[in-house]
Amino acid sequence: MNGKILFTVILCFLLIGKSYSQNQFDSVRYFGIEVGNTFLSFNIPDYSFIRADNSSNNNDNSAINLTGRYNEFQFSIKTETRSLKNKLGLLYGIRLTYIASSLGKQDIWSKNDKYFYLLVNQSNTSSEILRVNEISQNSYFIGIPLELRYFTSHNRFFRFYFKTSVDLSYKFFTKNDVIFYNDNMESYTTDVISKFDKPNPFHCNINFGAGIKLGKEGKFNINMEAFAVSFNIVKTNSSIVRTGIGGGMQVNLLIPLKF
Repeated sequence: MNGKILFTVILCFLLIGKSYSQNQFDSVRYFGIEVGNTFLSFNIPDYSFIRADNSSNNNDNSAINLTGRYNEFQFSIKTETRSLKNKLGLLYGIRLTYIASSLGKQDIWSKNDKYFYLLVNQSNTSSEILRVNEISQNSYFIGIPLELRYFTSHNRFFRFYFKTSVDLSYKFFTKNDVIFYNDNMESYTTDVISKFDKPNPFHCNINFGAGIKLGKEGKFNINMEAFAVSFNIVKTNSSIVRTGIGGGMQVNLLIPLKF
């Protein structure tokens, strides 16, 4: 189903782009920067190696009481072309996406001494179980954002619009970190990280939302947007959690390339 949605969205962008190229519109082109934040729901898989206590077989997730975090932050450089009647806007550019995820025993924003048990090695005769406060993962993606806007009114200082967008990115760097209950356990960092799968290098995000534009046509514009629906086609951009549906917000500043 997600693949069909992605295909439909990209097909719409291709058809609209073809229309722009075939018609010699006296269009207005803008250039600018954008920052955004996406919040997605997530779930924590049932990891067989995470334990509620130091028993080698107690992996009851309800007793472990794990909590997590997943956030996406974006910085983009974009160009926008608006049609002659200024009802449609087509945007594209380059985007840097930062994905932060973590797994812990309680609220990750507060300092705490609580921990969960992680089975790192096991044999027929012995088991190695570590006490872990938090596991975090930070990944960076570079990609291309594509966006279509439909303005509900003609040229005004204040304009409302609907939008749909797709972001296609590729991961170029990932940093993992483990905070142990005891610093003497840090030599096991690599062993702990190896228990999790590697994050998927391909990132594809689809958004549906609305926004407002402030500024006259052909002048400096500020756009503020909110996503009513946002989701990733790939659910495994984090090794720690699995993503669902969420929302987000963006702000972009645009200046005309010709006045």
